Amino acid sequence: MLIGGTKLSLAYPSTDIDRRRMISSIAPNYIHGNDAAHLALTVDELRMQGVNSVAVIHDDFGTHAADTETLHMALRGCMVEMYEEDRLTEFRETQELSISKTIDVKTPEFGTLDLQDLYSSTYMFS
Repeated sequence: MLIGGTKLSLAYPSTDIDRRRMISSIAPNYIHGNDAAHLALTVDELRMQGVNSVAVIHDDFGTHAADTETLHMALRGCMVEMYEEDRLTEFRETQELSISKTIDVKTPEFGTLDLQDLYSSTYMFS
């Protein structure tokens, strides 16, 4: 294929799945997926509260100064809603159902952090 007079070649070295790379990508992809879900839930919550001006870059949020407190509460509320359940165990169990195998990995014990404390946290996202 020629692009601007330069030959472009897209070659794949192998069609084999690199098991090591697949395994090492699970944790970062899981975290990025949760970050994206939190972003989407927060923007939806802001829209329901009448805030229509939101700027987001990856996991950074911004809005007009007049809507800052609404943004802060939406961020906290969506975070609490997402993590009040043991999502990591739920994820493992979903994957086990998907592949019809037991995954021989123990998830960490669900902690005792009181997520309600996020509502009074001054620097939850800083």
